[in-house]
Amino acid sequence: MTYLIIGTSNTIRRDGYRMFAETLRPDLPWRIEGVGATPSALVPYILADLALEDVTHVAIDTLINDSVLASDAGSNIQACEAMLFECVEWLQAHGKVVVLLLLPQTNKGEAAGLLRRRRLAFAAARSIQVVDGYAVDEAMRRDFGMDDAQLYTDPQHSTWPISLILGQRLLAAFGAGSATAVAADAGPLPYFVHQLAKTAAHQVDRETSLTKRTYAALGEAESLEFHLAAPATLQALALNARETSGILEITSESGSVTQDLQTPHAAGGKSTSAMIHLLLPLDKPLSGQSFRITLRRPDRQKEPVVAEIESALFRWDAVPNNDAAREAEIEVGLAALTEVETPALSPAESAIANAAMISWNQVDTSDAAAFYRRTFARPTPFWELAGHQIAVRIVDFGMVLGEHMAARRILQSALKQFPRVQSLRDRLPDLRDKTRSARTPTDPLDAAD
Repeated sequence: MTYLIIGTSNTIRRDGYRMFAETLRPDLPWRIEGVGATPSALVPYILADLALEDVTHVAIDTLINDSVLASDAGSNIQACEAMLFECVEWLQAHGKVVVLLLLPQTNKGEAAGLLRRRRLAFAAARSIQVVDGYAVDEAMRRDFGMDDAQLYTDPQHSTWPISLILGQRLLAAFGAGSATAVAADAGPLPYFVHQLAKTAAHQVDRETSLTKRTYAALGEAESLEFHLAAPATLQALALNARETSGILEITSESGSVTQDLQTPHAAGGKSTSAMIHLLLPLDKPLSGQSFRITLRRPDRQKEPVVAEIESALFRWDAVPNNDAAREAEIEVGLAALTEVETPALSPAESAIANAAMISWNQVDTSDAAAFYRRTFARPTPFWELAGHQIAVRIVDFGMVLGEHMAARRILQSALKQFPRVQSLRDRLPDLRDKTRSARTPTDPLDAAD
């Protein structure tokens, strides 16, 4: 049994929902596969490279970068979204419990709203569990008066209250989901990854997105060529690129396309000179069997261009797809989804929101997001970071721990594992006296002594 999470920056960051889920249930066998700044093409890219025999549960977090992609009028978000849906159907056909995570963000509202609704409709038609971060965002704004500065460190990444609640909801969704029997016609994944470094004249090894990989290094006007065993459609490229990385000319016997290597950060107005590893969906997928990829410099660009290409993601042309039938089903679901409800937070989740508000109200800062970044940006291990910082705020600002089991577990584990927070033990007796009436006689916090 393995719990697999496929996601982007919110999945791999040390204070995101995934780290809270692992923290609350360290006994579960987790496997984390993440690449930042990458849309749903990530899902087949990861699945094509994994042995899934022991995987029983899969959570997928790609909505934020799909929303960034959808905001670009020239992008092919439909093909990218189809990859996600087809992979979810494939996972279900192989008996896996699937959870879709819909993490919120502050910009790309219209694009994100449409994609959110489409995923809710898709999930409802297939009885898939959904962890809807937008519902958490809306409840915190409506019921606690929170705003962007308190809910987000930047437009794509939420602060710890949302992350902690989403981590809890992910665990609940895993528990609520039920696996179906493996379908009789469940075949292999129709996507595959073709490694490109071995065909290049120049190679480079680089550690990006948690793993060390070998890349084909291309300079201006340099090319690489490769041939497939059967016709397939090139969907995306896994590569390292900068904001000024140039343009790829891709040709096959069926035609040619050009692909701008502008990174999602540049497209979103966030300039960066660093190499960014991402899976870049082609604006126009290209079918063929023999391919040539050439790097060009845009006419008006003075800076030199460089690209490091790891692999190409393909879908076999011989495998039929279910895109038309699925789209019709989603349209029916969207018509029935007249309004997305935003229920109130549970008592435990409300305790998290209250603790956050108490913390921010007590701290003398005009920018809660900046305060959050200063607090969490220190290069310390997660347990010391989250265990200490959150526990200190919960204790110092008087949160009733008896209302929130997750906070107590975080505090307990922090106390047991790091000397830096041993001093919190001295505060526990007084805290227990204040919260005794809110807890049961068998409260596990008593075991921390």
